[in-house]
Amino acid sequence: MNIDRMRIIDQVVGIPLCFIFTVFHKVRVFFTPERPVVVPKRILFLKPAEMGTSIILYPTIAKTKELHPQAELYFVAFQENIAIFDILKVIPSANIFVIRTQSFWTVMSDTLRIIWKIRQLKVDIVIDLEFFSRYTALISYLTGAPRRVGFHRFHSEGLYRGDMMTHSVAYNYYHHVGQSFMSLLLALAYPPGRIALQEVLPRENLKIPKITATEIEFVEILTKLRQFNSNITDKSKLVIFSPNTGEWLPYRKWPIDYYVELAKKILAENESAYVIVTGTRSAIQDGEKLVQGVASPKLINLVCKTSLPEFIHLLNMGKVIVSVDSGPAHFAALTDIGIVCIFGPDTQVVFAPLSPNAICHESSLACHPCYSAFNNRRPNCDVMDKPCLRSISVERVYQSVKTFL
Repeated sequence: MNIDRMRIIDQVVGIPLCFIFTVFHKVRVFFTPERPVVVPKRILFLKPAEMGTSIILYPTIAKTKELHPQAELYFVAFQENIAIFDILKVIPSANIFVIRTQSFWTVMSDTLRIIWKIRQLKVDIVIDLEFFSRYTALISYLTGAPRRVGFHRFHSEGLYRGDMMTHSVAYNYYHHVGQSFMSLLLALAYPPGRIALQEVLPRENLKIPKITATEIEFVEILTKLRQFNSNITDKSKLVIFSPNTGEWLPYRKWPIDYYVELAKKILAENESAYVIVTGTRSAIQDGEKLVQGVASPKLINLVCKTSLPEFIHLLNMGKVIVSVDSGPAHFAALTDIGIVCIFGPDTQVVFAPLSPNAICHESSLACHPCYSAFNNRRPNCDVMDKPCLRSISVERVYQSVKTFL
């Protein structure tokens, strides 16, 4: 389902529904207060969109297990984002509620089915991790959970998503999103209401696991690469490109001609280097353009040719990945590979990969950064070829790549 269509529906339909259910909620709790939760038995996380964000969420899920070891954890995610949970192994696959996004009707039918299942489970706590989505605010309320925590607009104009949470938290756009997620969990220790957190949340405390490849997995990836170029060995310096941003937030894309120029420079100045292009269906054209533009047997197009586990194994083999602010940059943080992450309209302050090996580049233009949760993550300029991304030169990125080769 198209992201812009989803935003329109969320606004046009979501706002009036949030208002109606907020009025209903206020009347109901006036006569029947929410039941207390002493020891939660079931906790639900709501974060349907963006697979890479699930990695940033890992420290919050781990902290939840630490604070509530007796609780069973559940998760709601869009179908295209569930593969990462097989990698992270933080929530059992049976506890993941999947929403198909092929059409409006599949989204709605799956959402209603999931709400019904969650009500049957009698979940104690819902943690709504979407920034200002009315869709997830409504799901949170309709689950019937007695404790619901999510981001609230406080004194901001617009961003209305009702007032149905028992614990409302301000979204702080000066903090890394991992810190913002953690604040939702910690807010549950406070009495219900609009929470002003007193805790300090150092970004250094946001720890994610490291995933390594076994010798067998290493050999399997090497064998796959050698099908394209038999000269590749375990000593080769693999530079991984992830040029596409996926279909959800296409505004973050570094120009493909920059990737072509960067690949040529890497291969010309590093004899043992190979460039591996990766991605899903939305990156097919980018892969073909890179093959044609670079015209070298040392550039290998693996777009749509690896599973997510294989991509993680490839990252373990690689020296460095060049990616925009999207899922692959965050997948890379699960390994020790060098990360060169390019930010367009967004900022590393909020979404930098949680890796000590990450070098982030963003624009110095006066208009940057121009999108955040407060404008529904939409850039100010309408052109797809963003000036902020064009301002990040190939030479600047190449100098960072060199530090890992």
